[in-house]
Amino acid sequence: MSKKPLTIGVVGLWHLGSVYAAGLAELGHQVVGFDSDGSVVKKFAKGILPVSEEGLSQLTLKNIKAGRLEFTNSLQKLALCDIVWITIDTPCDTHNLPNTSSILKLLSSLAPLLSNDVSIIVSSQVPVGSGDMLRLRIQKANPTLRFSYSYQPENLQLGKARHSFFHPARIVVGVETKETEALFESIFRNVDAPKLYMSVPSAEMVKHAVNAFLATSLSFIYDISDMCEVFGADVLRVSEALKSDLRIGKSAYLDSSIGFSGATLGRDLSVLVDRSREKNVLLPVIAGARLKNEKRWQMALPILKKELGDLSKVTIGFLGIAYKPGTSTVRDSLSLKLMRTLSPLAKEICAHDPLVPKEAVLAAGPYRFCSDPYKLAQGSSALILMTAWPEYSKLDFKRIRQSMKGPKLFFDAKNALWQEEARITAAGLRYIGIGRGRTKVTS
Repeated sequence: MSKKPLTIGVVGLWHLGSVYAAGLAELGHQVVGFDSDGSVVKKFAKGILPVSEEGLSQLTLKNIKAGRLEFTNSLQKLALCDIVWITIDTPCDTHNLPNTSSILKLLSSLAPLLSNDVSIIVSSQVPVGSGDMLRLRIQKANPTLRFSYSYQPENLQLGKARHSFFHPARIVVGVETKETEALFESIFRNVDAPKLYMSVPSAEMVKHAVNAFLATSLSFIYDISDMCEVFGADVLRVSEALKSDLRIGKSAYLDSSIGFSGATLGRDLSVLVDRSREKNVLLPVIAGARLKNEKRWQMALPILKKELGDLSKVTIGFLGIAYKPGTSTVRDSLSLKLMRTLSPLAKEICAHDPLVPKEAVLAAGPYRFCSDPYKLAQGSSALILMTAWPEYSKLDFKRIRQSMKGPKLFFDAKNALWQEEARITAAGLRYIGIGRGRTKVTS
């Protein structure tokens, strides 16, 4: 196996591309990061990235300085690359299905520039069955081009993406030849993780299946949570018992909340449901998981109305805007969805987040952004914890209570601070979680 550094063009510089560009350069390869937007390229050259990830900006600058990483908005720079790695951010349409038009357009422009024996790797989110379509687009744009095609589904966790890249549980790759398998061995020779090689459609399905499994686990515990609520059981204790079962495991996605957000899980559920209809295959479990989560966030409304009364007289503060801790992205944020619904009903909506910039919150609607949680509490009748940032577990809840107005509700919509419940209530706040047995069955 050759140990010569490979020249890799990473095409598309949002979250996925920013991690792969810096990560592949750190592995010793010569990397050219491409984005058609020149302003994006200029920011990357300064280590200014579109999505916050711990240590990623420093890693980018380190590899630029070492001469292993550069950025460009010129497709010509990719012409002599050994590998072209497609990491374009795939937007979702109104049905939450990935729109691959930007990838197809890019391949039409790029293919005529490429040299023979180039390897084209796709890691962008694409629906299962896309491999044939993308290969045909390349062949149509450059009929004489000799190339290999493979699909490597990314498994980066927002907020922990750098660690996910260098320490994956496994690397899944969809390939067509043994030669391409050898290429991936060379690419990831310094990453200590098993490589699982399979067909391209199988690798495409892995991405959908992983996220559908996680989403189904969450939708399952939401059902159990709702039963706990009316029978006086505590979903936290139930989840603890489930995770202690060796057939389930301590890492299982069994966290009850008002729903999961972010584009990833919902997108893969939608792809599977959509593709199953095309082939006339019934998917009652996966379709049910999607249905369970679709409007679950709306359960917050009756809870708030019951606890606060006339919402038009109260200020409601949101703790956390990002859809998960460790990231600044607000795409498909459950917080913003609930804020938009409450805004016409409440006196005022205010928000805080450790990473999401003020401009992103103000651009989303008529909200007040607070620079710290204590300013958020001033004059608020309720605080809703929407993102499980670890910073929130360290709050001085007595200080929070002193500046709030009645009824001084702390609504933990993620059950993130259940271990702090005693401290929160001792401070004088009314703590409410999800599936904790507030409403008991009476006979």
